[in-house]
Amino acid sequence: MKRKDHTVAVHKSFLMFLLLIVFFAFTACNTKGNNSERLSSSTMPDFQYMFKYDGARIPTQKSDSGYYNIVNDHIIFTDAETLDSTPLCNKTDCLHTGDFPDCNAKISDMESSFDNFQIYRDKMYYLATKYNENTDEVSTILKSTSLDGTQSDTAMEFKDKFICDWFIYDGYFYYQTSASISEENSETQAGNYYRVSLSDKREEEFIDFSKLDGIYGASGTLRNIYDGYMYVTINGYENKADYEKIIKGEKIDGEISTVRKIGRYSLSDGSYTTIDPYKNDYEFVGFSDEKLVGTDTVNDKKKVCISELDGTNPQTVTEINNTYRVFCDDSYIYVYNQSAIDESTDDKIISVYDKNGEKKSDVTVPSEVSDVMYAITFGDDYMWFQKSENNGAQVLCCIKKSDLLNSGKELTYKEVYRYE
Repeated sequence: MKRKDHTVAVHKSFLMFLLLIVFFAFTACNTKGNNSERLSSSTMPDFQYMFKYDGARIPTQKSDSGYYNIVNDHIIFTDAETLDSTPLCNKTDCLHTGDFPDCNAKISDMESSFDNFQIYRDKMYYLATKYNENTDEVSTILKSTSLDGTQSDTAMEFKDKFICDWFIYDGYFYYQTSASISEENSETQAGNYYRVSLSDKREEEFIDFSKLDGIYGASGTLRNIYDGYMYVTINGYENKADYEKIIKGEKIDGEISTVRKIGRYSLSDGSYTTIDPYKNDYEFVGFSDEKLVGTDTVNDKKKVCISELDGTNPQTVTEINNTYRVFCDDSYIYVYNQSAIDESTDDKIISVYDKNGEKKSDVTVPSEVSDVMYAITFGDDYMWFQKSENNGAQVLCCIKKSDLLNSGKELTYKEVYRYE
């Protein structure tokens, strides 16, 4: 009996060991899944909404193996290690030009006004517009494409809606309406946010800007999504009577008191807080090592500041003038001077600061790229930009961010793809 009891005990121990292995494996898988669900990392702000706002129409997206850009309505894949770039098409007889409309890399149906594409769970998503000539019906389509470009499907279709901003997060497609196209759909308020479950297609209203306390005629512009929150620039009017006169087209005596704030919305329950660290003219920039980066303007002086993600504990990094663009990643804050440093030269400068405000380098920007630097988008190790040449060629270029620490040198960049 004792040996039998011992055998049973061993079997139970072995079974428990197996259960523990399964448990930890399941936990590891879930952890990995949660990391992939996190739409943003501060080294590659998802969608780079702040750069889109400043002129970068279409952002860079990254998978485990490389970077994806859209160049002249073609998806271009760039290997992360070699920087070799190629259109996302596996057809051996395709030259990936306008003469080959069936090229897998071509996404001519992508609506340019939507401006974004996103990689989510090993697929690339973008919006397209479909027009039915027989019924005059206009539909917005969420399309998905495999990361090798071989397969394309329709994930969702929205009839009589114009979508101006969108993203996918944690199993939901979030979108903002710009206008209702038909009178039948007039109950859809322009500017509000909705979300649709990717699994069961159930839709719900997520943000109604008209319900904000103390802000009248409010509207919002999406800036970024990070760690379960969406950051929105909110504009409106402080005085209800003035707003009511404005919508009636009546004259207002005196100055119109407007409101401009950064709203932080929880993607779990839609709860809302305001971010305004200095109580002045605060503008959102991005994220750096789980910190919020922004700029604030006082008496025509602009300063770069960092704070906690909810806007608390603000600290000034450096002061700049109003002709600068600010970018950031987990390690540094990059400040691009868009005006010449003095009258004797046309040189423009990128200055790199650490988060304590110590300047690490000044790099001169060559004239041939200075005018397109405002359209930078970020990757883990590279900045990306596109420039057009006089012959019509569209050129995709990248900057190795570590090269920006070579103080006193001229900025170097690499051409990775050319569309002619």
